[in-house]
Amino acid sequence: MKAISIPIEFFKAIGEKPPVIRIIWVKWLADYTHDILEPDFCMRFCLEMKDKNLNLKTIKEAYEFGIGFFEDGFTFIDGKKERKAHKQEVMDAAQKVIDYLNHVADTAFTLSKTNVDCIAGRLKDGYSVADMFTVINKKADQWLSNDKQIYLRPITLFQAKKFDNYLNEAEIGKTTRVSNIEAAGNAAAKAKQLFGEIH
Repeated sequence: MKAISIPIEFFKAIGEKPPVIRIIWVKWLADYTHDILEPDFCMRFCLEMKDKNLNLKTIKEAYEFGIGFFEDGFTFIDGKKERKAHKQEVMDAAQKVIDYLNHVADTAFTLSKTNVDCIAGRLKDGYSVADMFTVINKKADQWLSNDKQIYLRPITLFQAKKFDNYLNEAEIGKTTRVSNIEAAGNAAAKAKQLFGEIH
């Protein structure tokens, strides 16, 4: 089923017109899209509506007001094709995210409906695939090789309630590792100093 693309300016302008003109255009856009641009459309429409208390002057006024918005004709949008293309984009993004998670966490998640829905939800919220990679990296740094490793899964990482917090939290895992290395180095230096003082 095809839909037409209507300029936003048309809706803004028609909102200021009398109700009868708005009603006429709704009918035209719903039932006469292929005929509106024909030169004799007003006359033919007026003849059709002769028993409906619509006069030619009102129809001409409506037509002259609105037709300027459609001088280049109507753009038809194939809604089915658009939905199919969007679905494919989501599936491609989900595949990238799942592949990356499997690589980082050494898991074997698939494009199950639950996993795809989690990822699609975050994409719909305006997050990107790169944002999801960031969350995977941060949580892998924190959870990999400990008892929280089981939470390195799509349903946890990409859940609506926690995703933004995960994305925006500090990279605790990396900081902790650096701090531990520094602490170990400091302890070794201190031990060397003490050992030197004893001997």
